[in-house]
Amino acid sequence: MIKKWRPFWSYDVEKTEHWLAQMAAEGKKIVQVNLLTRFFTFEEAVPGKAEYQIVYDKLKSPLTRTLEKSGWKPKLEEGKWKFFENTKDTVRAYPVRDGILKRNKLHATVATGVSFFSGAQALFMLLLLLILLTSGEGFEGSGPFGIIVSAHLTQSVVIMFLAIYLKKKIRAFEHKYFNTGEDVLKTTGETFSVWKLSWAETPDLLEEWLSDMALRGNQFIGIGKQNGRFNFEKGEPKHVSFVYDYQLKASSMYYDLHKSEGWKLKYTSTFSITKQSIWMKEHKPGEKKPRFTYEPVEEKKRIRKVIIGNVLSILFPVAVSTFLLWIGIPFYKEEGLTLLIKFLIGVIILSMALPIRLVYRTIRYGMRMRHKLSNLHRI
Repeated sequence: MIKKWRPFWSYDVEKTEHWLAQMAAEGKKIVQVNLLTRFFTFEEAVPGKAEYQIVYDKLKSPLTRTLEKSGWKPKLEEGKWKFFENTKDTVRAYPVRDGILKRNKLHATVATGVSFFSGAQALFMLLLLLILLTSGEGFEGSGPFGIIVSAHLTQSVVIMFLAIYLKKKIRAFEHKYFNTGEDVLKTTGETFSVWKLSWAETPDLLEEWLSDMALRGNQFIGIGKQNGRFNFEKGEPKHVSFVYDYQLKASSMYYDLHKSEGWKLKYTSTFSITKQSIWMKEHKPGEKKPRFTYEPVEEKKRIRKVIIGNVLSILFPVAVSTFLLWIGIPFYKEEGLTLLIKFLIGVIILSMALPIRLVYRTIRYGMRMRHKLSNLHRI
């Protein structure tokens, strides 16, 4: 028996499947997977060609006839995980991937939430340590409190990198199997960029601005990694409708549905818990602007999701800043308002000003859209 440790195998199943095929070619057949310790157990066998597919199935559904005809056979089952093997030269059908995507998305969401919470705690402890180190009372950072802060900070960094790793793997997995990739425009002419900050809080103004840019011959390419850098290519004027959409959970069908109706995905958020996206669709002059829906009820639902999602995401840093101010009151009273403490309080208060302004902009957006829908209803 041979044992191999792969701690993150379930977050990159495609790589794991290739690895299992390679092990089979070397004469090592999989016989067990320990879900707790993450160890794979192999036994010696005759080297041979085999293809593997890993499925996460909560319902434990039986193998379909189509997959059986394609040569797939159950090789191993551990908990909700199923490992299928295929020794045919040509494979025409493959098991579905939805279960893995849903499971890994849930893990990534939890890791992201924990990293935010843990990061806020670590930030407070760092501020407290900085105050104690500069208080002039001979506090030694190498003591127990310094060790606790270092351990907590290390834990926060590890969780943060785990969340980023999961998001990257999920994004690559979605792009390959679920058609969630952005529709990238191949540029042939002159390009330029325009910085537009806090654009997500005013979707209606964003959509109008992008449509106006297209009418002036500036075709939207996408948003850069900086998230506020809008890239354009100079070309012929076009009539284009844009839609900013917000999804708490965006399934693979969400992308397939809109793309099948001619919409092009120009942006989708990468590392946020929720999904923000910008879609575009060309139309002829004089035609009604394409929209996801013309029904007022459905449009209200979409607007409500945008407002609630934006407000909650904006209020999080305000809540963290308020918590830091509140939890530090005893230390402010004990140490007095030293220059360092005044500086830190000022930084925290300033960090609250921008999110509050963004909340105000989001509320104004809701009021504009309510007025617009009321006028449409009268018509």
